[in-house]
Formats: sequence, structure tokens, C-alpha cells
Amino acid sequence: MCSVVRPTRLATALATVALVALLVVHGARYGFLCDDAYITFRHARNLVEGHGLVFNPSERVEGTSGFLWALQLAGVWGLTGVDPETSSLALGWLSTLAAAALVVRLASTSPVGPGEGAVLVAMLLTATNHSIAVWCTGGLEARQVTALLLLSILLLHRARWRPLPLALAGAAFALVGLSRPEGLLFGACGGLWLCGEGRRTGRSAGSVARALGALALPQIAVAAAHLAFRLAYYGAPLPNTFYAKGETWPVAGLAYLTGAAVEHGLVVLVPLALLGARARLRAGDSLHVLSAVVVVPHLAVLVRVGGDHFEYRMLDAAFLLLFLAAADGVLALTTGLEGARRVAGGALVVAGVLPYALVVPWMEDVATAPLREGYRFGLHADLAEEDAGIAWHVPGVPVLAASYNAIRAWEHDRLVATRWAEHRAFARWRQERFGGYAGAELPAGLVMAEGSVGVLPYVLEDVEFVDVFGLVDPVIARLPVLPTPRGKVRRLAHPRKDWSRRAMQRGHSLSVRPHARTVGDALQKGRYALRLGPDSWMPFDADAVPAPLEGRRVVTRAPVEGVPLVHDGRTWEVERVLWSLGDLDGWTSTGTAFAEPARHARPTQTAVSGNVGPFLDSYTAADRDRATGTLRSPAFTAEAGQHLAFLVGGGAKPGVGVRVHGPDGPIATVRGATSEALRLVVLPLDGHAGEPLHIEVFDHATGPWGHVLADEMALVRETPRPAWAR
Repeated sequence: MCSVVRPTRLATALATVALVALLVVHGARYGFLCDDAYITFRHARNLVEGHGLVFNPSERVEGTSGFLWALQLAGVWGLTGVDPETSSLALGWLSTLAAAALVVRLASTSPVGPGEGAVLVAMLLTATNHSIAVWCTGGLEARQVTALLLLSILLLHRARWRPLPLALAGAAFALVGLSRPEGLLFGACGGLWLCGEGRRTGRSAGSVARALGALALPQIAVAAAHLAFRLAYYGAPLPNTFYAKGETWPVAGLAYLTGAAVEHGLVVLVPLALLGARARLRAGDSLHVLSAVVVVPHLAVLVRVGGDHFEYRMLDAAFLLLFLAAADGVLALTTGLEGARRVAGGALVVAGVLPYALVVPWMEDVATAPLREGYRFGLHADLAEEDAGIAWHVPGVPVLAASYNAIRAWEHDRLVATRWAEHRAFARWRQERFGGYAGAELPAGLVMAEGSVGVLPYVLEDVEFVDVFGLVDPVIARLPVLPTPRGKVRRLAHPRKDWSRRAMQRGHSLSVRPHARTVGDALQKGRYALRLGPDSWMPFDADAVPAPLEGRRVVTRAPVEGVPLVHDGRTWEVERVLWSLGDLDGWTSTGTAFAEPARHARPTQTAVSGNVGPFLDSYTAADRDRATGTLRSPAFTAEAGQHLAFLVGGGAKPGVGVRVHGPDGPIATVRGATSEALRLVVLPLDGHAGEPLHIEVFDHATGPWGHVLADEMALVRETPRPAWAR
């Protein structure tokens, strides 16, 4: 007997190792970190640096759903110095190997047929599945949650009503609860299965009650301690992300599950899994019933909340449990066959099923490959026959492709199940733009409102951030979602009403732009630039230099008092402000074009850029380019060596522009460049020192681009550039 069994076990072991290796190779192909992972990374950094498990040191807000994940990343960082960008990937791979080992262990207990066959089928489905490969990495806690949930199910399934194993299962469920808020639901559903199992096997009520107590006690103890900590430290019973994502959208949730079914062959795998669950239950084993009882309520919650922004991350454990049941289904279909015939029959079943689990992700990979160079929003391409090759002729594949095209077109417009490649490209794009700030030391007190609070807040660790979507802000998370404008589609993670008011209350003072290596490049990107070090500049936009940055190495491309002005390689000092921030005291106007300064582009006007604050705009909401008029400044005099600096934009027609008048008539006239981007102009006033001068902003044109923009007018003097600004 040993001569027969040992080669079989050896062959199974070698094949299993090969399939695990295939999973590793498959997963490495998609290796990435997503922007959202950096939210947890920032929590870990703050904990290591003594600020607590928070996003902003000044606020006790739990802005991450992965409590246990954040603790692990912080622990590794604090003990070994390995940062989360590295440790999250390592922990993801360790969790993947643990999950694979648990799949093997669960499959090997199959009573339907040879455990070796169940192991090989389950691992083949696992190793070749696109979604399982994607979430080997990503930087999030998804795969660790999967491994812990599989461990919980294994321990509960094997407990056999013994108190200690049941307590261990409860402890494993408790770890799932520490990893994700919905982990508490999994544990409760495990208890529900235990009640049903007691009834199925004829256990007494007292026996079932004692078993429930053993299972529930660790979960209750851990959950109660965690709740007490949250209430005492954060003042809320659940993570802030729960409140930010609390809206309901069942249509999106159904699309999410339907998309998963189409893309991953669930239309054939689910019937096979039901057959496997039935066969295993008939053999007296309710493992797959336990899996369904634990997972299905979570799927219902997913439908209610609209699925997930990430590509099937929330279905990770469900996929593996489904593969285990499908493996038993393959064995059930070959019952009655013996030896080589059963192996051949099982291989035929797998060969018939596997193409439907692989073909759509493969076609998607081919179709989107040309789009994955660099970052682009909405990475999506319809699947066509040329993307499938010979696989197109597999029965039903054209129908699957058409279904995928319809579902993905709907999903990607609404940010549902966004593809891994887009998450990877976005995070890399953010790193390319902002990664140069890593290690920068900034003064305390800077606050910035931002919509993507991953990479940028992680590298700008000294800046506090207000998240317009509310993930890390306790006030915005509880504000109503902005209604979808007419003609637009609803999206997951909408901005909240009045988020800007909250940002102002928090002290929003600047918007940081991508890192720059030269002062010229920095001032192309932002209104101001702060020198951080050699070849390192931080461009930013602000109404004025934030108080914490006053007196620091800041330059500007707009004439702002107290800040060196850099233009065309020359440096100027603002000596006298003539007009700033919308103050029209002493100015005289004619016509209807300049009733009041604008803060933003007028309705129907193209977006305006380059302004410092409120600006002059002769384009009006009522008359658009038909409005005409003039605006004339009070008289002023210039000293010898002074120049006039101002911002100008709008049309380039002769009838619009900014003109400087002297006592003998016009001195100079400047027009826009047929653009709503204001540019800096520095005019020499040589020969006019001491003379009374006026600035006139005029609009006598009525056709397209018959308007002028102007902002920030000042008398400036050229000065040597500071050594630090060169």
C-alpha cells in the first residue's frame, strides 16, 4: 500500500508547489501599491513618531479601516526601520502564502473524493484567477483579512464541539474584526452556522449554548476592548471611513457582483460549487454551508453600499471559498469513475470550466495594454474578437464579452470596481509628481484641502490635510453627499456638501503643486515657490503666503508685497501695491463691464487661472462678451528705476487690454493672448518718474474674446536675486 500512496502524495505535493509558484509569478505580474494604502501608511508613521494612530496629529480620527494592519506596519517600522511601502508588500505576500496553505488544508479534507484531487483543482483555480493574483499586493489589508477568515473557518469547522478549538476559532474571528469593521459580521455568522449545525447533528441545547459561549467569548472580549478604546480615544464606535462610506446604492452593488460573475466565470463556477456543497453535505460535512453562511450576508452588505471602488478586493475570500466548493463539484461529477478514468474525467470538467474563468480578464489585459502607458482616468476598452483570438470561438464567449462591455462601461464611469492598472498608474503618477517632497521639513500650522489623501499627505508629513471626501475628516464624513448635477452620472466617493466651509474652519491655507527642481519650473506650476533645499522647490497656490511660511525662502510670480517677484530670470521687489485683492477704492468706471471683481470664472466662461485672488473681468454673466466699459485707477507717481508689474489675460483684440496713461497720453498698452490664463507683465516707466500716471483697464469689443482680465498691480524695482533663490 505504501508503494502506491507515497508516489501519489509526492506527485500531489510537487504539483501543489508548482501551482503556488504559478500564483506567485501571476501575482508578481500585477505588483503595485495603490494611493489609498498611503492613508494607512501615514497613520503608521504618526504612531511611530508618537502622535498616535491618527491621520493628522491635531485630530483624533481613525481614518483607516485596517486597524490591525496599521498596527503591524507601525510595529515593523518601529522595530526594524522597514517603511510601510516595503513591509506592506512583504506582509501581503506572506498572507498570500498563508491563504494558499489554508486552501490546501481545507481542500485536503474533502469527503467527496480523493483529497489530492480537490487540492489540485482548488489550487489551479486559485493560481490562475486574475483577482486573486491582483490582491497579492496593493498595500492594503485585503489578503490578510482573507487568510484570517480562512483560518477562522478552518478552526471552526474542525473544532468538533470542543471548547478550546472553538475558543481558538473565536480568537481568529476576533482578529478578522480587528482587521476590518465587517469582521464582526463574519464572526456572528459563524455562530449562526454553529446553531444550525447543532440542530443538524442532534446536539442538545445546552451543548450548543456552551459551544456558542466558547466561540463568542474571545470575540466579545476583543470587540469590547476595541470599542472601549475607540470611544475613549476617537470618540466614535466605528472608523471614520464607515461614516464616509455610509450611503446606499444597491444598483451599483448589483453591478459589482454581476461584473465579477461575468469576468471570473462565476456563471459556471457557482453551479459547480453548489453541486460540490451538496455532495459534501451528503457525506456529512457542512464546510461549504459554513462558508456560505459566513460570506453571503457580507455580499448583501456589499450590494447595499454599492460594491467597492477597488477591483473585487471585497470578494477575495469569497472567491477562494467558492473554488474549494467547485473543486468538490468536480469530484462529485466524476463519482463512479475509478483510477485513470476519474482523473481524465476531472481533467475534462476543469478544461471545460477554466476557459470561462480566464478568458475575460485575458481579453481585458490585451485590450487595455496600449492604454496602460502613463496615467489616464477611466482605463477601459471594449472587448472585441481580435482580443480573444481562438478563445472567441469557445461557446458563450461573445456573450460574455458583450456583457462585460456593458457592465464595465457603466461601472468605470461611476468609479465602481476600478481596475488595478488604474490604481497602480495613479499612485505612480502621484509619486512622480510629489515624491520629491519625501523628507522635507516644513513648519507646523500648514493646512491643505485635498481629494486624494494618499501619496501627497504621506510625503508631506508636516502638513495637515482636510479630505474633501471625508475619509479622514469627522465633520465632512457626516455631511450630506453633493447631489449629482443634471446630465452627470453618480459616482462612488462624491464630495460632501459644505466641505469648503469645513476646510476654511480648519485653516486651509495653501494648495501644494508637484515638486520642482528649479525656481523657474516651480513658478510655472504655482503662484509661489518655497525653497526646500538644493534642487528642491515646493510650488504652491495661496491667496497670500501662509503665516508659517512668512520670512522663509519664498518667491512668487505675481506682484505680492513682501515676497520677491521672479520673472524672465530677473528678481523684483514690490515697493508699492496699486491694486490687490479686489479693492476698487478710488477707481472710476464707465459702462457695464466692470461692475465688481470676480472670484472665479463667470457662468459660461472658460476656467480662469493665474489670478492671486479676486480679479478684474469684463466678461459678465448677463452680457458675456457683449459687455463694454472702462475702469480707471487713481493717479499715482513712480520713482526713478521703478517698473509697473501686473497680471493680464483675456482677448488679444485691439478693443481690449490694459493701458498706462501719462500726462501726454498713453505710454504703453498690453493685451491678453486669447487665453483665460493671466500672465505677468513688467513695464519700464523710464522717463516718467514723478509724473502723474493712470492705469486704464478697457473693453470696447463685443465679439468672441472681447473681454479682458487683470489682477495685482504694483510698482516694483529690480534687485539682485538672493543666493538661495538661484
